[in-house]
Amino acid sequence: MKVSYPHTTMRPPIRRVSMNTASPLATAMVRGKLHRLGTRRLTVWPIGTRGRTNRSAVTRAVTNTVITGLTIGLTIVSWCFPTRGRMNDSAILGGGKGDELTSMDMGSPYETIVYKEAAGYQLRLLVCRPDEWSAADARSAVVWIHGGGWRGGRPEMLLRHCRLFAARGAVTFSVEYRLMTNEGHDVESGKAHGVETCIEDCRSAMRFIRLHAAELGINPNRIAVVGDSAGGHLALSLATIDCYDAPGEDTSVTAMANAVVNCNGIVDFTGRWKAAVPVVDVEKVGGDPVRAWMIRHEQAKALSPLNHVSAGQPPMLIMQGLLDVTVVPEEAVRFYEAYTEAGNEAELVLYPHLAHAFVLFDYKTEEKEVLKVIARIDQFLTRYDYLPAPVL
Repeated sequence: MKVSYPHTTMRPPIRRVSMNTASPLATAMVRGKLHRLGTRRLTVWPIGTRGRTNRSAVTRAVTNTVITGLTIGLTIVSWCFPTRGRMNDSAILGGGKGDELTSMDMGSPYETIVYKEAAGYQLRLLVCRPDEWSAADARSAVVWIHGGGWRGGRPEMLLRHCRLFAARGAVTFSVEYRLMTNEGHDVESGKAHGVETCIEDCRSAMRFIRLHAAELGINPNRIAVVGDSAGGHLALSLATIDCYDAPGEDTSVTAMANAVVNCNGIVDFTGRWKAAVPVVDVEKVGGDPVRAWMIRHEQAKALSPLNHVSAGQPPMLIMQGLLDVTVVPEEAVRFYEAYTEAGNEAELVLYPHLAHAFVLFDYKTEEKEVLKVIARIDQFLTRYDYLPAPVL
């Protein structure tokens, strides 16, 4: 089993610099090691080892150094550029955290596209394109899905992430999906009836992106999905659960992801997360409590990515904090083991010092730690050619 334990210290440069200037700093970033636990043995590799070529460990470490340096450098560049003619994060989020985010990330402009109307509500994609983008391109796409327990969160939460990966050459999207009402409240118009509605909307977003690939300048067969927490569950669902389609949609166009990054996502609803699955009214099933329990249990299984693992599913990076008490690390390990035993490519990265939602800026995790996570996602996407390799 491949397991990584990142623990390096990273200090980003303050402006765009040449690679020769950045190299000493980048070298200092990677003095630690990653421990990767193989299927049958434990191996200790220098950072940057990917196991795909016969290059020396030193060469691989330098390659990883460059990727990390580029990612962090692009982060700071995005902080320094003013917005150009569109609403900034502060305007979207309405002060508070939005003001803090704006002070750090005045990033590139983005567009809002309505990909679906449901119950009179317009669902949006926030789109960031590279500066040199052209509709004639066939770039990779990186789709971000926010968390919030399927009841909260907004796509603006991941705008900074989108900007960073647009700066790396991908067309990026942050998905809005319908949210469930709080427990004990009736379902409101425009709200999700359950987790399955959230899955349905994300599948609709994926189909929209593929159907409009030519206009968006992307390759419809190179769409990576990254999700955090409940968004991690939705990203996993786009790798494993091929159902919950909106009525009338063209199901000949696949809604499945080509690669997935799961940040502490929920994998199983049959245990502690069954609370997210509505209780079945006993009176509606002939007064039989056993039948009501079984119906709910089967629905929990149907919503669980762990229950849908099979061969032929896309490559995946699974990231988990060992201090997470919201989604316990054992769940990530269970999913990783099932996924790889089915013959799929996956890597499990465990962070011994991080808790839940570690990929979010301005939340609970220090910014330098979030940047390390972003750099690790960058490495994964570069490995599978969703991002360009650095130019030496």
